[in-house]
Amino acid sequence: MLAGKSLIFVHHPRTAGTSVRNLLMRAVPDNYFPMQDPNLSQEQKVWITHQGLGVCYDYCHRIGINPIKVPTLVCIRNPYSLMLSEYMYLSQKWKKKIKDLEKTLGAYLANMYRKSSDERKQKWAADTYGRFHDFITINGQIPENLTIARFETLEEDVRNFLQNRLEIADVPKLPRKNASRHGDVKNYYTDKEEKLVYAMFKNVFESGLYKRYEGLE
Repeated sequence: MLAGKSLIFVHHPRTAGTSVRNLLMRAVPDNYFPMQDPNLSQEQKVWITHQGLGVCYDYCHRIGINPIKVPTLVCIRNPYSLMLSEYMYLSQKWKKKIKDLEKTLGAYLANMYRKSSDERKQKWAADTYGRFHDFITINGQIPENLTIARFETLEEDVRNFLQNRLEIADVPKLPRKNASRHGDVKNYYTDKEEKLVYAMFKNVFESGLYKRYEGLE
């Protein structure tokens, strides 16, 4: 998350958020929070950095920024690609720290779904935009000052945000950091894995943010 008087960036994990954040700070220098907040511990800064739009806007109000008046950017990603990236990132970077790391994407997805509480599953089913809902809505509505960038067209979407919302003519090239290594997404999916992702992201598909099987065909 970045919170400044010029722009706000909401960081959904595994959507190239670190790269986007670095680009935004280069393109639009500002005194950004929470990094500059002396009232937050490092642990609190890490926690708030990956929270949704509501938490971000509440925080902005606390530090004297009216978020509704500030151009805001959030990135989302195809659920199939998102879950593969999450699994590969954990297995490649944190393998030694995760004792029960599943050996396959299918096992990872099955365990995630099984371990998710009934309350969490009910929230996925109730929220219009499913697991992206908290990152793109305030009181159930997508605010007018929010730009939703897609991982699949990320560099173009971020450039358009900076040029159209902030009138930045010279946009730096998007760096890529913390990227997980994997091949074509469709090669990791069978019917079993697809159904698990659909169960966890049903409303993302039903709302039209992404199409079911998109990227797998």
